[in-house]
Amino acid sequence: MNLNKRPLHSRMIRLSFLVVMVAAFSLISGAQLNASSNRGCTTTGTPTGFTLQGVLNPVQPNGAALITTLTLGNAMRVRPLDLDGNGTVDTLVAFVTSGNQSGTANPGTYVFFLDPATGLPQANNPVTTLPWQNPLLVLSGVQSRHVAAGDVNGDRIPDFVLGSPEGGVAYLFVGAVSGSPSYTPSYTAYKISPPAGAPSTWARTVALGDLDGDGGDEIAVAAVPGSKQKVVPAVYTYTYTGSGVTPWGPGKIQDPTGSFTSDFGGGLNGGAVAIGNITGSGGNDLAVGADGGGTNGLVYVFPYPASQSNSFTLTGPGSGFGGGVGIADVNLDGFPDLVVNSGGSSGESVVFAGVVRPAAVYTNQLLPANGVGMGQEWAWPGFDVGNLQTVGAVAIGTLSASQTNACTVGAVQLFTSPYGSSQQPNYVFEPPSLVGSSQYGYNIGLVPGFPFILISAHYDNVGTTSGAGQVFVYKKN
Repeated sequence: MNLNKRPLHSRMIRLSFLVVMVAAFSLISGAQLNASSNRGCTTTGTPTGFTLQGVLNPVQPNGAALITTLTLGNAMRVRPLDLDGNGTVDTLVAFVTSGNQSGTANPGTYVFFLDPATGLPQANNPVTTLPWQNPLLVLSGVQSRHVAAGDVNGDRIPDFVLGSPEGGVAYLFVGAVSGSPSYTPSYTAYKISPPAGAPSTWARTVALGDLDGDGGDEIAVAAVPGSKQKVVPAVYTYTYTGSGVTPWGPGKIQDPTGSFTSDFGGGLNGGAVAIGNITGSGGNDLAVGADGGGTNGLVYVFPYPASQSNSFTLTGPGSGFGGGVGIADVNLDGFPDLVVNSGGSSGESVVFAGVVRPAAVYTNQLLPANGVGMGQEWAWPGFDVGNLQTVGAVAIGTLSASQTNACTVGAVQLFTSPYGSSQQPNYVFEPPSLVGSSQYGYNIGLVPGFPFILISAHYDNVGTTSGAGQVFVYKKN
């Protein structure tokens, strides 16, 4: 079913560009001050070297938030889009989920179109200059805290997949742009339900990547069993057919140990499935975190072409190693790198610089800033890897980060290339105010090739809407 035609609330359609800008700049003005509260807490706000551009969920004239499905920013990814195919990026597509755990609000999944120069929502289609619907509501009723971006049909229009372990379902969103003269973007959602006998925590994490070298990305959906379920954890693989989703290749890759109790396919921290060519083989590899495997946790690498019978493991420091995995060229040497998160009491991330072979040792150790980063919430679930135009980047969310004044203020710790063998973050972001501050950094979106980082505080109050959630847009100076 094509869901892009579902109308938003009439208030959203009537929202003018002027209201967006006024709300955004009003927030920025207040954000430049170090806020305090009756708890005696403070926040350092935006680090030197970045500018807070604005927000994606501004207050409307009636005092309420633009989007009221609550906890906006549960998950997000952002990718560039050339609407008319002339070789110039016209807009940035921000895919953002919402919805709270209690089910008191109807979750919504949105697509925002952002200006590639400012990072702010575009009131008009940049090609036609005519008003357009922004944001689009592309799905209702599904909560998600994990999203991946890619291109399933090779048309250079970004596609997205979300995993919803709460709902036991995944969805693929395939983008399209109508031709001249309207150049209107839209998204169609395809449901991916668990097959018979699958582990009960379906779609714990998801990933997109080209596993067969045909130019279109495949879909990886991780599933882990419940506490009493005797089923081996697995990653299920799918491909887009042009009109739906069907199993691809092996269809299922299980934990090679055959264990019912390991955490293969997803731990508590971040996303534990990633696809990319880290081994230097003929195509993309599949990396799966197993933060309950071995002594401190493991990462399984299934080299191209991914199959059950061929894999090797990597180990690293910290408890919960493998709780999150990401693949990107974060050191900008032309080869994809593997980034692995560890949780527990010693939160940290490590980089295995490509090319990654069996028994490889990590090349860079990324450690929390002094006084900022409770290990058990390191990269939970906020985590993204990529680049900020001219530098490679690893962004780590640390909810309720430890502070010297014993307050609970969330933070995002950004590491940029070149990296040391062991280092603390180059930049630390804290919220512009202390409203919902402990959940600041809940999710993060880097924009490949552009100097933007999006950071959510999904419990933020927005105007009169309690817990509406906020997404802040920052630009590297």
